[in-house]
Amino acid sequence: MPVSSLLVARGSDEAIDVLSRIFLRAGADSILQCTPSFGMYQVAAHIQGAGVINVALDRERGFELDADRLLAAWRPYVKLVYLCSPNNPTGNSFALDAMERVCSALEGKAVVVIDEAYIEWSARASVTAWLGRYRTVAYCGPCRRRTRSPAHGSER
Repeated sequence: MPVSSLLVARGSDEAIDVLSRIFLRAGADSILQCTPSFGMYQVAAHIQGAGVINVALDRERGFELDADRLLAAWRPYVKLVYLCSPNNPTGNSFALDAMERVCSALEGKAVVVIDEAYIEWSARASVTAWLGRYRTVAYCGPCRRRTRSPAHGSER
């Protein structure tokens, strides 16, 4: 991954805000999100004057992502599609095949933002390997800093 492709932010909120400011035009563009999900996606879209399209996760199936329903809701004015996995607030991780279908179908049509802020609490592996596979996938997730700190039982 080239350094020119990285955006380092102070947490997911700032990254979501920056993505919204870059890709969303007031009164013209929208985001597509699964619900229930992290509220900042909608807040950032509204700050930019953009619309919000909600696709409900399937409660009967453990809040599973239905890729077909999500893709059916996409329109050309949707510029950002948010996939929060593990999802906040439900805690479930989406099936990788469903996420891949969304990324593949929307390649070059919208930026698919995969938010893995809580990946450290998931049994599923991160999708960071996909960053080289798709040109229009953005990743929000923890940055692993390896420090030697007395706070963590090591000497500096």
